[in-house]
Amino acid sequence: VELWFYPVYENEDVTGSVVTVIDISEPLRLEAMRAASEQKFHHLMNTSPDAVLICNFAGILQYVNQAALDLLGYERADLLGKSYFSLVQNDWVDAHQQRFETLTKGNNQAQMETRLLHKNGHKIALELSVNSVFNDGLVYGTFRDISQRKEVEKQRKLMVERLSLATQAAKLGVVDFDLA
Repeated sequence: VELWFYPVYENEDVTGSVVTVIDISEPLRLEAMRAASEQKFHHLMNTSPDAVLICNFAGILQYVNQAALDLLGYERADLLGKSYFSLVQNDWVDAHQQRFETLTKGNNQAQMETRLLHKNGHKIALELSVNSVFNDGLVYGTFRDISQRKEVEKQRKLMVERLSLATQAAKLGVVDFDLA
């Protein structure tokens, strides 16, 4: 309970007190639930293998999880309050700003491949899922590092090109069939 004491005066002398008793069980229960929910959110975000960036509609970063810090090489204080677009390579900023504007004006979800800049300047290939579905003035983005996948695709394409060149140079016919 919460107690409030109000003095009762009689000829400028305090002769008693009025005590108000307020049951604050429900507000305390709600606050405890909110705190537990917030703790779960932070635990979930900081144990996620995907990088999470949350920014306002101006593109200013409001939250970054540990995976984002590890991926991009920054400290939390370096990123909070910084523009998301400062993490995008220069020749991709316009495209990001256009997609960002589309997100903030009603098209609430997008997915794309992109690149962000590591603190040391190298580019990181990422798969981005971004949304603004909560109508709270924030844009939520999750990023997954696809650098290895891109390297494998590049190597596969190179191998196909080499095989094609070797086949043409050897003047061999190639037959492709399955065992059936």
